[in-house]
Amino acid sequence: VLVTAPTALTPEHPVTRALCEQTHNFFDPRRIREVHDAYNAQVRSVAGELGVPLVDAAARFDRLPGAERLFKDGIHLTAEGHRVLAELLEPAVRQAARR
Repeated sequence: VLVTAPTALTPEHPVTRALCEQTHNFFDPRRIREVHDAYNAQVRSVAGELGVPLVDAAARFDRLPGAERLFKDGIHLTAEGHRVLAELLEPAVRQAARR
């Protein structure tokens, strides 16, 4: 089972600014979401190429109203965020285990 990575990062998010500062502006804050979305596109592509189940957590989290509350810092999930992710993962893992 492959899983896309949800995020709440935006160019204005404090974690985005910290990443840029820590890496001497290696990360362009205006492109943080573009880079993250490109990573998730690759995960989707690999899942399709390999024929393995995909849990598109990124897309699901993006559609949740108020999803920012599910993240501690824009990247790492809160306990509630982990619960939501587990609910998304469970059916795919159970199905994969039956293969």
